[in-house]
Amino acid sequence: MSSSRLLAIVSWKPDRKTRQFHIIRPLTVEEIENIETSTQVIRAHLQIEQLFEIVRLAFVAFGEFLGVRLLDAVSRRIGVDNINIVVADANRNIVNFLCAFRTYLDHSERRAKHDPDSTMAVRLKGLTSQFYDEVFSCRFMYKLRNFVQHCDMPIGHVRFIESSESDSAPMSFKHEGAGIGVFFDRDELLANFDGWSELVRNEISQLPKEIEAGEHISILYECITQIHKHIIERSRESIGSNTAFLHRLLDEAYAERPNGKPIIIDSLGADDRGLNSVQFEPLPTELLTTLAAAKTGGTRLKATGQV
Repeated sequence: MSSSRLLAIVSWKPDRKTRQFHIIRPLTVEEIENIETSTQVIRAHLQIEQLFEIVRLAFVAFGEFLGVRLLDAVSRRIGVDNINIVVADANRNIVNFLCAFRTYLDHSERRAKHDPDSTMAVRLKGLTSQFYDEVFSCRFMYKLRNFVQHCDMPIGHVRFIESSESDSAPMSFKHEGAGIGVFFDRDELLANFDGWSELVRNEISQLPKEIEAGEHISILYECITQIHKHIIERSRESIGSNTAFLHRLLDEAYAERPNGKPIIIDSLGADDRGLNSVQFEPLPTELLTTLAAAKTGGTRLKATGQV
C-alpha cells in the first residue's frame, strides 16, 4: 500500500540559487515504518558507542593526568605550595570517570529494557551482577560514585617518589623509576558516608589507610569494556537488516540521479502566495556515514594514557 510520501533526490540548479526535485516513486507505508525504525535502531547503536567512548576518554585522561603530573614533579614544577592543584586535578579526572561509567550503565540498562528482544535486559543484568558480585573494585567504585555525588571528593592524597626510593611502594604510574601515587583515604571514606553496603564497608575497613586509586579504576574499566563488548555485539546483530534496507533505498535513489541528496517528500503544494511548496526530510545518510566510520575506528582517538 502506497503512502503520500515520495522517495526523491534534491539538488541545486546550475545557478546555485534554486533547488530542483526529482521524484523517483511513492514509498509504501511499510517502507516509511522501516525507515523510522531503522533510523531509531542505528541512532541508539551510535549513542551507546558514543557513551562508551566517553568512558574510554575519561580513562585515557586519567592516565594522561598521571604522566603529565609526574613529569611536572620530576621537573620540579610541583612543590608544597601548589600540591593542592594536583589533588584537585586528580579529583576532577576521577569524578569524570565515575560519572561517565555510571551514565554508560544507566543508559545501557534503560535501552535493554526497551529492546524488543526481552532476553537482552536479562543478559545485561546477569553480566553486571556477576561483575558486582565477583569483583571488589566494581562494588567499591559503584558506591564511590554515590559518595562523590553526595558527600565529598574521593582523593585524599597525592604522593611522588624519586627513583632512589623503594620500588615496591604502591604507585598509580611509574616512569624511569619515578612514580606518582593517587590515594583514597580509607578512614575518610568510612566516616563521611553511610551509603556503603555492609559488605563493601567491611571490605574497605580491611584495606590500607591509603587506597591506591589507579588499580581500581583500571579494573573497573576492564569490566565496563567487557560489558560493552557484549552489548555492542548484540546491537550489531540488530542493525544489520536496518542498514541493508536503508542502503537499498539510497542505491535506488542514486541510480536515478547520482548527484544530489536523497530525501523523503512529505507534501507537495502551494504556499499562501501561490508559490510551489515542498516539505521534505533527508534520508539518514549521515547516520550511515557515522556508522561506517565507527566500524573502521574512524571516530576513535588513539589511546595514549597509561594507568
